[in-house]
Amino acid sequence: MAGYTAYNLRIILILTLGSLTFGYAYSVISGTLGQPGFLDYFNLRNDESHTQAITGTINGLVCAGAVFGSLAVGWMCDARGRKETLYLTCVVNIFGEALQAGSVNLGMFLAARFIGGWGIGMAVVLIPLYQAEICKLLQQTMPPPSARGFLVGQHGTFAIFGYAIAGWVGVGAYYSTNLAFQWRFPIAVAFPGYLNHLAGDEAWAIVSRLHGGDQDEDSLLFAREEFYQMAQQVQADNAAWISGGYHRQIFTKPSYRKRIWMGFFIQYAAQSTGAQVIYVYIISLYQNLGLTGGIPLVLGAAYVTVATLSNFTGALLLDKIGRKPLFREIFPTHIRPQGVAWSLVGTFLSTLVYVEAAPTALANIKWGYYIIFIGLTLINIVILYLWCPEAWAKCTDFFSKTKGLSLEEINEKFGDEVVVHLTNATDKQLEDLAHTIQAEQDEKIAMDHSHHEKTGVSGAQTV
Repeated sequence: MAGYTAYNLRIILILTLGSLTFGYAYSVISGTLGQPGFLDYFNLRNDESHTQAITGTINGLVCAGAVFGSLAVGWMCDARGRKETLYLTCVVNIFGEALQAGSVNLGMFLAARFIGGWGIGMAVVLIPLYQAEICKLLQQTMPPPSARGFLVGQHGTFAIFGYAIAGWVGVGAYYSTNLAFQWRFPIAVAFPGYLNHLAGDEAWAIVSRLHGGDQDEDSLLFAREEFYQMAQQVQADNAAWISGGYHRQIFTKPSYRKRIWMGFFIQYAAQSTGAQVIYVYIISLYQNLGLTGGIPLVLGAAYVTVATLSNFTGALLLDKIGRKPLFREIFPTHIRPQGVAWSLVGTFLSTLVYVEAAPTALANIKWGYYIIFIGLTLINIVILYLWCPEAWAKCTDFFSKTKGLSLEEINEKFGDEVVVHLTNATDKQLEDLAHTIQAEQDEKIAMDHSHHEKTGVSGAQTV
């Protein structure tokens, strides 16, 4: 039986640290906008209309940068692979955070916000993408059921935990007498997190170690079967990718286009609830209610602390009730980077509009701005009902049926071909698969041996 190892948990913790760092970097500006040192340094106290415009721009630029960062990841994952993309993501984020923390004027800070947003867009696509693919390796074919939903759900939990940490760091910094420290230090705290993603392993080494290496014969056999499934599916997907015309097929092939639409619209609709606007400007919201001093920052931090607990609870329930929120499982391997990227574009484009307009809108129409989000949410529900009527009838059934399936096997629910089935395979099918894998390994060993006899160099030395 495939089981859990300390290495499993270490991998997940490393990946969730990326989620936490992303959440922190994305949300720290909420508290920054309430720091007297920040407002004084950039002269954002005297002219209310100017302050509203600059505040909207500060938040809008990070979303604009994130749009480009999201699309860049979709391309680079194919061009250079996930490991190099992860390295570049870390570098861009460190550079963006350093520029923000060290800004000497408003122009520099605004430019740094765009660069930081670019890095955030890369991270928010890559981290859950990588998480889903690593967590896929933890699925089990026998009870207890897979915990992939719980583990992938930790992206959201740790991202919101990053929000909470940013909130409480902002509370502490508020009481510093050093006005520069008040806003520079909280931004700089994000640096170390990105330094923990600069290591990686080869595919087979990861798969084998995730299943306990050679310590357990059953685990090793399971790892071999999963590796074979992934290798065969990748070959088939690559052939389909080439024959289908590369990137343009994500918009021309109906099953892919439906996935892209589903991911984009769901992400847009989630932001159209106004949740991000509430959090980004939560300090101003409490100040407008008459609260002063550090109280607004404390309440803002408490708000996201409660949200962290809610996210964790939701992650616990994913494997019990299905994975409706995990729409990133819906893309086949060869279009997954582009699919996740375009989904997150829906997040950042809508957020850009909402947070850019928020300061002016809240100052002029006040609570009426939130009525807009109520209206948008109602409209989105109607669109889903009319445009995708089958979704209402099939949603629960579809996501419950994906429970325990590998990411390759989920593709079959969208009409794609799955080369190798593992989850629901019969004993005879698994036995035949084991013979096939063994035969291929024997053939490879024979070829390596023949090569060694001819050249005097072992296969291991030629790798």
